Amino acid sequence: MSSSRFLYYPELGKCFVSVEILKHRSSIHNNLLIDTATKTVSLAADVNRLRDANRLSAPAKLGDGLAARLASMGPEARVPVFVWFKTEAGMDVGSRQERAFDYLVRTYPKAAENLARTGKPWG
Repeated sequence: MSSSRFLYYPELGKCFVSVEILKHRSSIHNNLLIDTATKTVSLAADVNRLRDANRLSAPAKLGDGLAARLASMGPEARVPVFVWFKTEAGMDVGSRQERAFDYLVRTYPKAAENLARTGKPWG
C-alpha cells in the first residue's frame, strides 16, 4: 500500500477510505475506495462516475435568503452557514461522526492528539 486518506462525498452521502496500492514489479497503481459503513471496496473511478451522475441530477440546495445574499456579495466575502447532511437509515449524525472519529484515531496517531486537545481529530 502506498497511501491512504479519509474522504467524505456529500453527493453520495458516504464516507470512504481512499487507498492507493502500488504493485512494485509492474508499476501499476490501483486507487480503491472503501465505504466506511459497509466495508465495500470499489475502484475510485467507479465511485467518481457515481459522484458525477449524482452531482448532475441533485445539485446542492440553497435557501432563498442565502442564495440572494451570495449573489450580492463580493468574491472574498465570508458568510456563516449551516449544513444539513442526510444520514443512513437508522443512523444519526452523531453515531456516524463517532464512527468516523474512531477510525481516524485508530489510523492516524496525530488525530488522537488533536481529539484529546480540541475535541476534533483535525488540528
